[in-house]
Amino acid sequence: MYYTYIFESKEGYRCVGVAKDVDSKLRQHAKKSSIWTKKGSRWRIIYLEEFSEESMAIQRERWLKTAAGKYYISNLLEHSKN
Repeated sequence: MYYTYIFESKEGYRCVGVAKDVDSKLRQHAKKSSIWTKKGSRWRIIYLEEFSEESMAIQRERWLKTAAGKYYISNLLEHSKN
């Protein structure tokens, strides 16, 4: 299985990506092993979708990075708080 994920840092930074092992990817973020993740601390999973094919997960990742995808996630997270 492949996963499209969104991680969020304590500071509010978000990272969208695709991984087979989300826990491993989260540990990489915690180690600040990339330029992007060095900005944040205490990364956590805020959104996760599962796909049987990598191409589908990548397609979803690309959409989530668009303005429409960002709006969708913001709306979804806002409504989940209520």
